[in-house]
Amino acid sequence: MTARRCFVVVLLLATLSGCSFNLSLSQSPGTGATAPPCLPAEGQIGGALVLMAQSVPTAQELPCLRRLPEGWSVGGFSARKGQSKMWLVVGRDNRRALTVVLKRRCDVSNLHEVQSEVAGAFRFERQVSGPPDPSVARRDPQASSGPTFRGTRIYVYPTSCLTYDYALLDAPTLPVLATAIGTIDRSVVAARVAEDSGGHLRLDPEPGRSS
Repeated sequence: MTARRCFVVVLLLATLSGCSFNLSLSQSPGTGATAPPCLPAEGQIGGALVLMAQSVPTAQELPCLRRLPEGWSVGGFSARKGQSKMWLVVGRDNRRALTVVLKRRCDVSNLHEVQSEVAGAFRFERQVSGPPDPSVARRDPQASSGPTFRGTRIYVYPTSCLTYDYALLDAPTLPVLATAIGTIDRSVVAARVAEDSGGHLRLDPEPGRSS
């Protein structure tokens, strides 16, 4: 537990100092990698979730990993002041299939608003269907069996936004955005930081105090 707490201290200091933090988490295709889970294990502090929360202090909903489809794995994670990003890859070539970005504000000028299934968030979409990348098709013949379905989905919350940039084989696989990625409330992460540090650490500064 001591080592875990020290690790979180390092993460907090790195983020609060304004430094960027990048992790390339990709392993062998299909094996997966460490990622911020939506259901943290008992007694564990999600370092990536702490970094996400600190990178966008206004964000109340933080993206997290639910369940990866077969053949998918975590490609990487990066956090810097004002933005956090994680991406998922698929196939033998680790093709990037989904990138999720957390920011304070998002540009939705080229997207159209649709009905949102997420309470408290507006949803914007832009979808573009087209043939697969020729270079991918040459390396992986199965990739040319159907059109690539590309697009962007943005959820705009009162004090933050989540962008999903996806490149899928077809439209029927679009539900993976909801099955693979969820959100966790900031208060849950804050409570876990306080609990696992024995009350010595806070995710956010106390009211009336600056970080």
